[in-house]
Amino acid sequence: MAHGYLTLSLIPYLWKQIADIRNVKMEINYGIEQFKFGQPVLVNDEVQLKAKLNSIVDLRGVTKVVIGATLSIKGKQNLPIQET
Repeated sequence: MAHGYLTLSLIPYLWKQIADIRNVKMEINYGIEQFKFGQPVLVNDEVQLKAKLNSIVDLRGVTKVVIGATLSIKGKQNLPIQET
């Protein structure tokens, strides 16, 4: 069984498979207090990431992007493991 934060650590890896973002100097992740772990990930379970662009704003030359992410167990009727 995978600990929730181990599963959570897969998000950056999976995110790189969804989007190709270039010319980034820094990425900051906010919202860890909003993470919800619906159920454990068992041995041989596969997880999948669904991401949604919630907003994008130019703050005087700095781009702030808010992305909602749901990590779920592939092929199972389940609650999301994580949402932001």
